[in-house]
Amino acid sequence: LVLIGVFVGLATGNLWIYPKGIAQGWDTTLAHLPYYSLRKKMINFLETEKIPLTDVGTVFPNIGPLEIYELNGESEGFVRKDFVHNPYIFYSTVFNDFSDEELVTLEKNWLVKQRYAAFGIEVVLYRNPNIGSIEPK
Repeated sequence: LVLIGVFVGLATGNLWIYPKGIAQGWDTTLAHLPYYSLRKKMINFLETEKIPLTDVGTVFPNIGPLEIYELNGESEGFVRKDFVHNPYIFYSTVFNDFSDEELVTLEKNWLVKQRYAAFGIEVVLYRNPNIGSIEPK
């Protein structure tokens, strides 16, 4: 019985999604796979809304020019999160670099501009409520 339990745990472990606030070794499981299409969908949304990536703060692994991650020649990219100066914050459940306090702040005080989810993974674009009405450039 124990052996069956161990086998089931190993077989399904790649599909487990931990609750927000609990760090998960995303790069060691297959659970992160939906993230890449969601990330692309969010980047397309930003382009459609004419929101520059430099207005969007985030964390590793998204900081820096898109060229680093997509090999597409794009020099524009996301910037490091700064809750005071960033008009927008890009958050995903695969990021482990947001503190519990920051997650509470985003959920309670910031406005959700766009949210995409698939297979337990979500990406969210939050708008900073302390920076006036942000119009596309």
